[in-house]
Amino acid sequence: MSEVQEGSGVRFEDAPLRQFHLHAGFNACGGQFADGFELGIIGIAVAIAATQLHLSATWVGLLGAGALVGLFFGSLLTGVIADRYGRRWIFG
Repeated sequence: MSEVQEGSGVRFEDAPLRQFHLHAGFNACGGQFADGFELGIIGIAVAIAATQLHLSATWVGLLGAGALVGLFFGSLLTGVIADRYGRRWIFG
């Protein structure tokens, strides 16, 4: 583990805002928006499909949980890809 000496480097407030920072922030916000949008849409779609397809409460719950499981495994996969190829490539 390396030690960071006080006074070394650039202060956070003085660091320049680069295009990479904007891309990373935009992509992070976009991911949160996509997750929220998907969860909102699946709630509406399951409610409509449940009445039209005469789904039981068990199936409605499984469909809703399936969306969460998909988000979970998608985030795991994206994390592994980012670790393997670098976050610059993912956020780039």
